[in-house]
Amino acid sequence: MTVLPEHHSLRIDKLNGVFRNTTATYKYYWLLALLDTVGEGRTSIPLRSLYVRMIVHAWYPVNYFRLSFGAWDKLHEVVMRLAALEDLDPHTKPNDLEHALLFTEDTESVRAIMGLGRWVRFRFLSPWLNSSNLSDAQVMQRSQDPAHGSPYALFEDRLEVPLDWATYLALHRTVLRDFTLWNLAQFIQARNPNVPHVVDKLVRPPSRNTLTAQRDLWNAVMDHTGDLACIYTGSQLMGADYHMEHFIPYAFVAHDQLWNLVPAAPAYNLTKSDRLPSLNRHLPPFIEAHWQLATVVREHDLRSKLLEDYLTIVPEPLHRVTDRYLFGDKLRDTIVPLHGIAANSGFGEMED
Repeated sequence: MTVLPEHHSLRIDKLNGVFRNTTATYKYYWLLALLDTVGEGRTSIPLRSLYVRMIVHAWYPVNYFRLSFGAWDKLHEVVMRLAALEDLDPHTKPNDLEHALLFTEDTESVRAIMGLGRWVRFRFLSPWLNSSNLSDAQVMQRSQDPAHGSPYALFEDRLEVPLDWATYLALHRTVLRDFTLWNLAQFIQARNPNVPHVVDKLVRPPSRNTLTAQRDLWNAVMDHTGDLACIYTGSQLMGADYHMEHFIPYAFVAHDQLWNLVPAAPAYNLTKSDRLPSLNRHLPPFIEAHWQLATVVREHDLRSKLLEDYLTIVPEPLHRVTDRYLFGDKLRDTIVPLHGIAANSGFGEMED
């Protein structure tokens, strides 16, 4: 766990304990939003701006990776509601999303955004103000008294960050962000115990990998097997005319492991998007395609670091695997549970 840098006059011990006894994600996303804005040199910050930043940070985990924040978490509910109200898709870029939510005039959208401030702006200050039994008005008044040393002073429409706190937050922004994400990952993983790679699903990656190396390996396989049939359409994949496709959607697994990738007809891959394949229809040809790869690897001594991905499936290097049925069983035993968990997480299935 991250230990925060000390300061000669600020109560950093209070910040270290700010996420204790947390029952929702608000505080994590509130601190991420605060770090964003202070890092831009702003110390007088409109509350709506902070609420929108909270939503921007939560957008990708909720709408793309479909993580659960827990049954009582209102931020999750607000993010999903705004996606519908503003007709925004999961891939909306952060800057476009922020602009849309800052300037929307839709009454329902504004109500949803501003509703996030009902508790978090007050409760975040509890370690400094001992405010559990205070009214909102009393917390606001106490936060404005420098003697209490709180990281910001609350007003009706904004908060103001004292210079010493602003300097500390800006100077140690990277450490504080890692501290927040580490705690957030523990919180969300506990509410998504069967979902893989939660920590990789909290922040939108700047870009997806190109899968060039994986494609090159499948091309080498096809040099020996000839054109492969698409496992979804049955059409022949001529030469390089195919897409590398994640059998269980990337939006669920958040990785490019070779055992979950398969060549597919481009049109079908684009149509499938983040939906799940049909296990009855698509799993047998998927396993057969990977067995063809394993056979070529063994018979033609193909070498690639990517083949190490299969070590999470079978107990020995792929070029030593000779039992077709054992290989199929191991791959099936990996794919089927992932498919079930993804379905329970809200990922729809392609129609047969």
